[in-house]
Amino acid sequence: AQLRPKNLVPMAHVEHGWVFGDSLAVFGDDVGRVVHVPLDELDRYFAMPFGVAITPDKSKLFVSTAGSNGVTVVDIPALLRFIRAAHNSFANDLSASANYVTARIPVGRNPRGIVLSPDGKRLYVAARMDDKISVIDTDSERVVSSIDLGGPSAITPLRRGEQIFNDAHFAFQGQFSCANCHLDATFDGLQWDLEPDGMGMNIVQNRSIEDLTGTQPFKWNGSNPDVATECGPRTAKFIYRSQSYNPQELTDLVTFVLSIPVRPNRYRLPGGGLTPAQERGKAIFERTKYKDGRTIPVNKRCSSCHSGPKYTNNRLADVGTGKPTDDSGVFDTPHLPDVAYLAPYLHDGSARSLEEIWTVFNPNDTHGISNDLTKDELNDLIEYMRAL
Repeated sequence: AQLRPKNLVPMAHVEHGWVFGDSLAVFGDDVGRVVHVPLDELDRYFAMPFGVAITPDKSKLFVSTAGSNGVTVVDIPALLRFIRAAHNSFANDLSASANYVTARIPVGRNPRGIVLSPDGKRLYVAARMDDKISVIDTDSERVVSSIDLGGPSAITPLRRGEQIFNDAHFAFQGQFSCANCHLDATFDGLQWDLEPDGMGMNIVQNRSIEDLTGTQPFKWNGSNPDVATECGPRTAKFIYRSQSYNPQELTDLVTFVLSIPVRPNRYRLPGGGLTPAQERGKAIFERTKYKDGRTIPVNKRCSSCHSGPKYTNNRLADVGTGKPTDDSGVFDTPHLPDVAYLAPYLHDGSARSLEEIWTVFNPNDTHGISNDLTKDELNDLIEYMRAL
């Protein structure tokens, strides 16, 4: 099961799988090639395909769709016949699924893991956001029972927000949720062409949503002052193309988003100490002098813009990385916790690594002073940043 983002197509609309496609990748001796098989329909979408299970007799395939709270059933012999008869790729043909999808089974919220009983008669589906397991009879293709895993009886605003974050029903025709781009509350590492910024203009790198409290404003151009603005009417109008969240839903969603912590960092020593290389890198990050003793201008010191507990001064800056397709070369200063896991870098994702920020995209020392560093010194700086 796979999610197929179409991130560099201008997001002018969302109909007909323009932004995301949900599909299977089929390969092996039966088909002789890799074939992308759509699971969606022309006006209904089954977001975030996740778990796959195949009956022992290989007659049926089940796919959990985590964003649409369901299980899709595929007739395997019918699918193989359709693939063999197809002369061209049908990866974007949303009428194709009618030839091999036999059922859509509603289950609990955010179904992911699925497993069949040894005899293939029962399918067990873990509804992650409901703390329940739906039990499906694979012959009738219906839910026959539910196993309560004993989750909390009271649903908190944070939990409701997490449910909303993962629910594709808020988007037009149920095409995608927040989690499509922010997988497991992280990010997809892709660049997007958003319509309100001009088609073909202002290509932007998706950003991490970890540890956001105190890092406003949002968007690379800093136009959104808070998370509610970022996730509310603007998202509904230009991304979901649907009704906005009601006030309570938006409040709950913001509560969840602001609760997302930074993930564990393998570059950090237990107890928060630094390695010798990281200590040397910290000194470079915080330096105020060139090697020859001259004072580095305040606006060219790493620690001037990347200051405070989140390593951002919450301001916009021109660091010389703007492109001809950008309306402005002024961008929000990103916060740096867990920057080691956020490649690619810069506002448009043009730097494939931390090294490239300075070795490729800082020829004139407009993004901090780096041209006087040796290779070993630059490595030390990067080791320190990875530990943030």
